Amino acid sequence: MNHYDHIEDYLNGDLTVGDLTVFEEALRRDPGLQMAVEQHRNTITHLHALRLRGKIRGTYRDWE
Repeated sequence: MNHYDHIEDYLNGDLTVGDLTVFEEALRRDPGLQMAVEQHRNTITHLHALRLRGKIRGTYRDWE
């Protein structure tokens, strides 16, 4: 499993207790990993916002 998979599983709450402990320890020690997690979190937030924006646009189009 690569960092992307671990980050994805971490943010989704899908890591096992053992993997979570190891990942959080790595996160405490590795500023690069901290940055990668924050960037991934921001990307997910933006994607959700875009998806919501698209749904809102679709709703407004239906009203026209």
